[in-house]
Amino acid sequence: MRSPAPVLARVLARVLARVLARVLTRGVAAALVVAPLTAFGPLPAAGATGERDGSTAGEYGRVLLVLDSSGSMEEPAAGGQSKIEAAKEALGRVVDDLPGTADVGLRVFGSEVFSRDQPGACTDSQLVVPPGADNRDELRAAIAAYRPFGETPIAHALTEAAGDLGDGGTRSIVLVSDGVATCEPDPCEVAADLAEAGIDLRVDVVGLGVDARARDQLSCIAREGNGEYYDADSAEDIVEQLQTVATRAVRPFEVDGTPVEGGTELDPTTITAGLWTDEVAAEGAGEEESRWFRYERTIPGSSVHVSAVSLGTEVRDSLDVDVSSAEGLACWSGFAAKQLVSSELVSTGVTVDSSSEPINEECVDGPLRIAVSRGTLSAGQTAAYGLQVVEEPPVGDLAELPPSVGRAPEITVDPVDDSPEPVQGGSSFGTATEVAPGAYTSSTVAGETQVFKVPVSWGQTLTARVVTPAATGAIEEASTRVLGPFASVAVHNPLRRTSDTLGGTTTGFAASSVSNELSTGTGEVRYRNREDQNAFDLAGFHYIEYAVGDDEGLAGLELPYRLEVAVVGEEDGVPEYAGGASLVTGGTGPDETEDPDAPDEGQSPPAAEGSQESAQESTGNAPEDAQGTAAEDSDDPVRLLIAGGLGLVAVAAVGLGVLLLRRSRPQQ
Repeated sequence: MRSPAPVLARVLARVLARVLARVLTRGVAAALVVAPLTAFGPLPAAGATGERDGSTAGEYGRVLLVLDSSGSMEEPAAGGQSKIEAAKEALGRVVDDLPGTADVGLRVFGSEVFSRDQPGACTDSQLVVPPGADNRDELRAAIAAYRPFGETPIAHALTEAAGDLGDGGTRSIVLVSDGVATCEPDPCEVAADLAEAGIDLRVDVVGLGVDARARDQLSCIAREGNGEYYDADSAEDIVEQLQTVATRAVRPFEVDGTPVEGGTELDPTTITAGLWTDEVAAEGAGEEESRWFRYERTIPGSSVHVSAVSLGTEVRDSLDVDVSSAEGLACWSGFAAKQLVSSELVSTGVTVDSSSEPINEECVDGPLRIAVSRGTLSAGQTAAYGLQVVEEPPVGDLAELPPSVGRAPEITVDPVDDSPEPVQGGSSFGTATEVAPGAYTSSTVAGETQVFKVPVSWGQTLTARVVTPAATGAIEEASTRVLGPFASVAVHNPLRRTSDTLGGTTTGFAASSVSNELSTGTGEVRYRNREDQNAFDLAGFHYIEYAVGDDEGLAGLELPYRLEVAVVGEEDGVPEYAGGASLVTGGTGPDETEDPDAPDEGQSPPAAEGSQESAQESTGNAPEDAQGTAAEDSDDPVRLLIAGGLGLVAVAAVGLGVLLLRRSRPQQ
């Protein structure tokens, strides 16, 4: 049995790492206030701000750890362990895991003046380590010297921290406290004043073993600071509420690929096969509301798969992909829109080849033009999106392959009775957790998207079922919505595209007063499904997406669910590419490695193990000069934060809405 102190330290480390991950990936400047942790003994001299080859914060924001050195941190937490011991270990782990290029500093308060009766007690705060990227040793030394000592001037520390971070950029503060401030002014009022003064300030607060009075004050600080409050009365409570939340609550959703800037209709950007990232404004925003690209076929008579995916910026986001010939004659168009869930992905695409019977013959051979556009309720908002282009050789045995299952096949999603295993979903396609058929238990948080991947071969059918239990206890009491946040489940093909099926229930609730069941599937994966623009026309890894809408009342609470995955059928209908050719992917297909953090850029779209596609794939890398026309840096992924409000919408027409909002259509 683990001792309480290490458990508390581990969880505190996760809490801080979670907040830093969110702050850093948002590219914001941040101040991390860790209250009643400890006071410092002799501290190392503050060094100059770390340089990063002349660059500024850039990808990462400037982070300032502000530690409360009040004497109360010497007291034991529930379970008997010292709060300071847990805090030191937690902070050490946070420093060890910081990105090497992130500017991080350290401020303390309550470290030099013992009693409130002594002069300077309520202005007792020092900048110990200025923000920098080359100061990790100084941070570790300061944390090691950290000990409980004086008072708790939280308000003064907040004000000083805002000044330390300069005038520009967004700031984020995290306060971990075991009590109320012992000095005036009221820190809740200070947080409100800073926000009203035009300083973009976010304050997240963790109350560690606090009483009702302290909880009221700390909750107010978080509320006025546009942040979240987490209550933890013991190590066990922290584990229960924050173990998962700590590392991925409101995790950034990554749109992976090579950055590229789409052109205009008159001057489209030339791209090769591959996975690309860009940004697009909503319709009505001006001349850049559509992003245009040109793709040059490399194989006569090939199928060109084009797909796009985005989180968007709001619950009513939509995405359009239009493909036309080089002369501007229409080929096919794909459209998708969010249903009810703020965090669900918008995914669409088309396959252009002779089997799908485009209106214009020019679409079958020769170059193609691709336009990506968005629609929202608020014109002008810009969102990141991923664009994938894969070229597939023609098959030599088309007439012998099984016919299409239709545009929206009927599916049956049966329960999986296996004993569940614990699992944690990834936060993007690139970090999707691979699962086998079976049952799993997991949890999520409001406003999060989770992704799993499952190998599916030709002739097989994938089904996914999510069961959410009836809300009880803190979840039932905390939700700000009558039925809890909306939730949705979707399946994406190897190119991250979705398609319609009948028979499942894709939208429901994540934490209502009764249990909910959500389900979806693929229908049988067949090559000729593309004849009906059915996206399940490629074997390989398919992705299960589970998304939960925002609910501010549930911040910091894990929402449990059960995931059931089934793959039915034997491999059948494997296509044979003419002349032994293989897929052209540009070497930037979805991740197929065991380690999602180390993708191999020479990979193709993932194929199911043992399938013919797996044996025939190749990277099909384009010449370097062609890649260079689109982007110069392939190692700088565009990050997309899961955010946005969610209004209460009636669900009576959800089933019809799915068919209407996700479709591909020939252009006229």
